[in-house]
Amino acid sequence: MFMMFWEQGASAGARVSGRVDRWALHPRWGLLLFAFVVYLFLQLVFAIGGPAAILLEHLFAYLSAFVADAWPFGADSFSLAIVTSAIAGVGGVLAYTPNLFILFIGMAFFEQSGYLARGARLLDRFMARIGLSGGCFLPLALGFGCSVPAVMATRLIKDRRERLTAIMMVPFLSCSGRLPVYLLIVSAFFPFAWQAAAMLGVYLVGVLTSILVALFLRRTVLPGDRCGCAVELPAYALPPMRDLLRSTWERGRHFLEKAGTTILIASILLGMLSAWPRTEGSSEQQARGSLLGRIGAATEPAFALMGGDWRVADAALASLAAKEMFVSQSAILFRQEGTGIIGSGLSEKLRDTYPPAAALAFLVFILFSAPCIATFATVKAETGSWKWATVQYVGMTLLAYIAAVIVYQAARFIGG
Repeated sequence: MFMMFWEQGASAGARVSGRVDRWALHPRWGLLLFAFVVYLFLQLVFAIGGPAAILLEHLFAYLSAFVADAWPFGADSFSLAIVTSAIAGVGGVLAYTPNLFILFIGMAFFEQSGYLARGARLLDRFMARIGLSGGCFLPLALGFGCSVPAVMATRLIKDRRERLTAIMMVPFLSCSGRLPVYLLIVSAFFPFAWQAAAMLGVYLVGVLTSILVALFLRRTVLPGDRCGCAVELPAYALPPMRDLLRSTWERGRHFLEKAGTTILIASILLGMLSAWPRTEGSSEQQARGSLLGRIGAATEPAFALMGGDWRVADAALASLAAKEMFVSQSAILFRQEGTGIIGSGLSEKLRDTYPPAAALAFLVFILFSAPCIATFATVKAETGSWKWATVQYVGMTLLAYIAAVIVYQAARFIGG
């Protein structure tokens, strides 16, 4: 009796999945529906996560002000500069934790409900045109969370040349480390009604670029037939909340651990560089006269071509180690110049300092720039060669700079 009931339930679920798939897997409308669902989800990320991020930003601002008032060694002390820089760096990244966790829980829902597999089936026809199979979709999809496990997941791809192609594609798919930078720039320069569209546009540019990279590699240095691995379509299901929260926490914990270790240590070191040597004068003179300010000033002419200044130069160079460092470094430098309270109005400070054309260039630079050091090491380990890791890191860095300069100059020309 139980088996009969189970079979009836399973067949009913299959019938429901079949009806839904008439639209979800429609050869013409399926992909548009998938893009529309992703757009609505990104709109939700900003609608819910935006106010929460502002609240956290102000909480870290109050924390910084409280520490500055209670510090026993004076407001101009070297030690206070280091402590407030650590608060600025970590706080600038953690302020976007609500957006990240909403994104993670949405990704978990798409995966466990079976809809992400439909997206893979829809893209299988397009992947066949670039010499890849639908089975490559899983490691590529993981790249939107973190590039390190995505590169490791390419072990599932049997063909070596197809696997190398997927490894080279992964860094162009925006990982969670890039997301705080996107959120900062998009919230600063785009009105709310256009923020989700801007975010979707950034992600789509990354996807299209990864496709072009795959086309180039499969037709030149990595030719060959695709393995033809099929994508299995599970029945639609409503994921239990416990499973969604567990998956979200597993992804979010990695981000929090990174903020509490790597970002914290890097923020302290960068804070020391921005506070030494001590100079007389305003906070802006201190920032420019510090060792970090001098490094930024030395590279400023190159970044001026993409609309940046010495602060963007410092932030961009720091982001080559970890993308989140762009946010934390910007928070540190603007703390040195403004009211001394971090987190308070960082988006407004960026909007008042740089033109919209520069914002587009910054987005392009972060999108195309080389992955973090951890990804570099993982690519070296998975390919067994320094060649692929080095080509990827150096090539993406050059591409990011050239593309950012072109975008900025073109936007200035069009905008007059």
